[in-house]
Amino acid sequence: MLARSSQHETVEALREQLKEKSIGSRCLFSSGLIGTLPMKFRRGAIVEYLADPGSAATVVALLTAREACREGGALVVVDRLRTFYPPAAARLGLNQDAIIVHPRSSQDELWALNQTLRCPGVAAVVSWPERLSETAFRGLQLAAEHGGSVGLFLRSLSVRGKPSWSDTQLLVEALPGGKKRRLRIEAVRSRYGEVGVWENVEFDDETSTLEATSDVSMVSSMASSAGTFGASSA
Repeated sequence: MLARSSQHETVEALREQLKEKSIGSRCLFSSGLIGTLPMKFRRGAIVEYLADPGSAATVVALLTAREACREGGALVVVDRLRTFYPPAAARLGLNQDAIIVHPRSSQDELWALNQTLRCPGVAAVVSWPERLSETAFRGLQLAAEHGGSVGLFLRSLSVRGKPSWSDTQLLVEALPGGKKRRLRIEAVRSRYGEVGVWENVEFDDETSTLEATSDVSMVSSMASSAGTFGASSA
């Protein structure tokens, strides 16, 4: 028989192998982004978009939601602040049958997010959570992992650098000039990609796509900045 310590090490090794296999087998889908930015997102995870109001970050998140729902599954919008405008989402090619929830309080919002992320029939959940404790955020990450949906959270720039359970954080900033909406999108946290990668893009209203502009650039951070996940600073 194996010694107790050896048995424990074997069990732990098997658990890690099963965990890695489970993560690797999860379906990846297009982020709706282009170029050097993360091309794929993982179902069963959280993605954060950090932006100031009016930066068009909602457009970026909805384009990702469109990709997440492409093969079926419901889109749920948890909109406590009532900022969601369905006709604009329809112009992006999103199904007008999206389920829209208007929680009355932050507590109701958290409950709704937990329930919808945990539901196997939901492909994507878009929301604007203002404040999330580390415990609450971890609960949402586990709910998404359990249900296989993707949570697309639009959040204030003030949460940058705070503990996060998201797979990816994208910083979205509006740029001046041009007839089209111009944005700078930077990956400030990525579980599977490179941190510090950014691009300037334009949103094409006719095709509902993001296109790289001629001033595309990329800045790579030190490898150590991408080495901590879970409840670590982004």
